[in-house]
Amino acid sequence: VAVRLTRAHWGKGFGSEAFRLFVGHLFSALAVDRIWLTVYLFNPRAIRLYERIGFRDEETFVDEKGLEMLKMGITRSEHDSLPPSRDIHA
Repeated sequence: VAVRLTRAHWGKGFGSEAFRLFVGHLFSALAVDRIWLTVYLFNPRAIRLYERIGFRDEETFVDEKGLEMLKMGITRSEHDSLPPSRDIHA
């Protein structure tokens, strides 16, 4: 899944808040205790976004194309202990 915002909306917290709400929805709607994702190491903006909402590095590996990837994860309790989301204004 890829979600993109126009460049005019970068750096305003919209992506972080949208992804945080998505993760919260997964924890509340599904009976899961942990969520993992993978991201290419050459994508530091995405890595910072995931870190901001509580994901932590778990493993680095090389995919089938020979590109380095990072596996990141968050537990339900880690997510629940995050401070409340901030109010975002355009």
